[in-house]
This record gives sequence, structure tokens and C-alpha cells, in this order.
Amino acid sequence: MKYEDIITMNRPVSKYPKMSISDRAAQFSAFAALTGYDDKVKETARIVDEKITLDEESLSLLDKSFKEIEKEIRKKPEVYITYFINDSKKIGGMYVDEVKKIIKIDYDNQKLLFQDEKEIEFEDIYAIELKRD
Repeated sequence: MKYEDIITMNRPVSKYPKMSISDRAAQFSAFAALTGYDDKVKETARIVDEKITLDEESLSLLDKSFKEIEKEIRKKPEVYITYFINDSKKIGGMYVDEVKKIIKIDYDNQKLLFQDEKEIEFEDIYAIELKRD
């Protein structure tokens, strides 16, 4: 029979320290040849909105809303506002709907100032109206 001379021998002991199970498992883990590739694919697939250019009718409605808000500005009224936020990584962004307390309409700098210190530029506003109790 073959190997009869080694069947009864003890297993050889390595001169190197035994590798831990987690280190051995790491040898067979997935290899990411392109580091960051998955992140780039996810970022490319992420959908952003395009900023809408308002027509004359929409701008007129905004102007009307500003005048209504201006009458109540001393009371720091709450408003429903929809505005555009530019995306920091790609062209486009997203529209946000919020209820905020407004403290000033700054016509000189073309922006609204809110109690939470947020500032929104006129050009980013899609819609705004006073919140009625």
C-alpha cells in the first residue's frame, strides 16, 4: 500500500506562529481592485432635481405673497415655504418644504431671513404663503 510509512507519523509543526481565524478569512475576502468605485456608481445613480425657472404668473403670485407677509412681519409669522437647495456634488439639487418663522424680507439683498437664522435667496423660492391658524 502507498503511504504506509507516513500514515503513523505525527503532523509536522510549523516554525511560524499560527494565523488567527479572522486573518485566514481575510485572505479570501472580496478584493476591491477599484477603491471607491461603488461609491462613484451610487453617486452617479443618485437622482437630483433640476431647478425650475418660474414664469411671470408664478413670480406674480410670489410677489403677492411677499406683500401679505410684509403686512404681518412684526408678528414674526409662520410661513409655508418651498425652496431649492443646490447639491454640493452634482448639477441640480432638491426642493424642500418647510414651515418657518420669518423675521425679515431683505429686498436689498434679495433674500428672506428666518428666526432660526436661515437665509433663503429669492431666486431659490418656488412658493411661499402665510400659515393661517
